This record gives sequence, structure tokens and C-alpha cells, in this order.
Amino acid sequence: MSDRRWIRTGLGVLLAVASLELAGCGPCEGPGELIIDLDDAVIPATMHLRGIVRIDGGHLAVGTSGVIVRRQSDSDWTPIGSMSIAELLAVDQWGPRIIVVGRDGTVLRSDDDGLTFEALDFGAIEDLHAVLLDGQRGVIVGDQQIAWSSDGGDSWSPASLPAGGAALRGVAADGETLWAVALAGVLLRSDDDGASWSAIASPVSADLWAIGYAGVDLEVGLYAVGDGGTILRLESSGWTVIDHEIDGDFRAVRGNYIVGLGGLVVAVEIDEGSEPQRLLELGRDPARGDLWDVVDELAVGDQSRLTTIGVDWVVASGGAFCRG
Repeated sequence: MSDRRWIRTGLGVLLAVASLELAGCGPCEGPGELIIDLDDAVIPATMHLRGIVRIDGGHLAVGTSGVIVRRQSDSDWTPIGSMSIAELLAVDQWGPRIIVVGRDGTVLRSDDDGLTFEALDFGAIEDLHAVLLDGQRGVIVGDQQIAWSSDGGDSWSPASLPAGGAALRGVAADGETLWAVALAGVLLRSDDDGASWSAIASPVSADLWAIGYAGVDLEVGLYAVGDGGTILRLESSGWTVIDHEIDGDFRAVRGNYIVGLGGLVVAVEIDEGSEPQRLLELGRDPARGDLWDVVDELAVGDQSRLTTIGVDWVVASGGAFCRG
């Protein structure tokens, strides 16, 4: 038997705590789920959050219908005027600068840590799916296009792509090298700060949706994740498929976690040699909807949810979240 109780927190949100009794597991609690307080009409539950980023002392999340919400430290989530009604799909920051990208070539920029935004005339009409700010380097990727910046996002230029292009979904930096991932298992590499890109032999044909550093407590390697449980890790010899028994479609990888469709949350554990030891499925809960991005211990997804997760959660035999 399970019961769900709602507790109003000091963050201006509702905290849903689910308890569940399972044979062989005993009383357990799922990871806390934060839903932006609808009583304050911040954003309705019909909205979906697609990206989240850490800002100075807080977080900023973006989503459908141009939604941008911001939280400073432990204060309430506050809606920010986004200058757009398009679905916003990704966000990144470097210092006080924040770049948001989305459908129909939407690009928004903030220079005050997300307090205000301006819309950029980017000249793109296709969807933009990911953005990277890394010092003076900036890269935006989307359907059949990449734009790059050498001045931290002040100005942008179209990059040179391999013949045939790609439906790009993620971008990340590995030292001086930039990597982008796409549907159909496509991997692209740039060694000139994003001005030109070349296709690299891929060990998979599954759709790749995200790329980023993973590892518990410290970054241990660059990973690419996608459909059908696909997880790749960048080795000195190239991209290697990580074998595991977790069935699911992944949508984001960052820090301690990989998240995906159906409320799937996976942790990357490592040994003392900083090599991956195992992938631990912390749980999955389709009732939470799909999870699209993760930073720190916050995963964003459907119905305006922010799900708090932690490495001390382990999966029970019945598929529920239980504390180990």
C-alpha cells in the first residue's frame, strides 16, 4: 500500500513524498519531488521543463512556451520574461552570461545571471537543441547546423559541417577538443574551437541525445548517451560502448547522474582508480514523466517537475525507490 502526502516547504514549492511498502524491502521513501507552486501561478503543470543550469547561488530552468524560472539560493522560484513563446530546449552559462536555445532558431542571452534576457536575431529557422559556453568558446547545435563563437557569445558564425549534416542534439568540450552528438549515432569533432567539424567513426547507430562529463563526486570522463540504453565513453583509443543491463532511453548526462524517459535515474559509480565501476539504476517512475536534464541533484522534466535525487537511493525488486 502506498500513500502520497504533500508538504509545503519554505521554498515556495510543494514537496511530494511517496512512501511504499514492499516485500523484502520494508518502509521506504522515494526521492523528493519538487513541483513549482501552482498557487502562485509561476508556471502551470501543463508546461514541461527541458533544461537546467547552475547560476551564482542558485539555478535556472527553461521549458515549453518560453518558460524561464529562476531560484536564488533557497528563495522561491521566480518567472523571468523570456522574450519568446517558443519551446526552450537547452541552457548554459559562463559567469553571469547565460545562453538559451530552442525551437525555430530561438536564441536568448542574459548578461546579469538570468535576471533579464534579450532575443538574438540568429538567422536560423531550424530547431536548436544544445548550447555550450566554455570561456570565450561558444557552440550552438541543432538540426543540420552548428554556430560558433570566439568571444563568449557576443557574436556567432556558421560552422563548416561534413557533407550531409546531422540532426545534432548535444555538445561538450574535452580540453581543446569539442564534441557533438546526433541522431543515428553520429559523432562530430572540432579542433578549431568550433569553426569546422569532422565526422568520427561511431560504434553505434542508435540516436544520441546528450554528451557530458559523468562520475560521482568528480568528473571521470566524457560520456554520450541515447536511445536503447546507449552509453559511450571517450577513451584514448576512441569512443567505447559501455556494457550494462539497464533498459531505457537516456536524455541527459551530467555530474553524478544520467536521466531519461519514464523518470529513469542512473548513477555512475567509480573505483579508486577513477574508472567506472558500475552503473547503478537508482529508480524509474513513469508517473513522474520524462526527465530531460540534470544538474547537481535536480532533474527537470514533464509537468513542470523538478525531481531531487541522491546517490544513496537504490532500486528495489519492485522498481520503487528505496533507501539502502
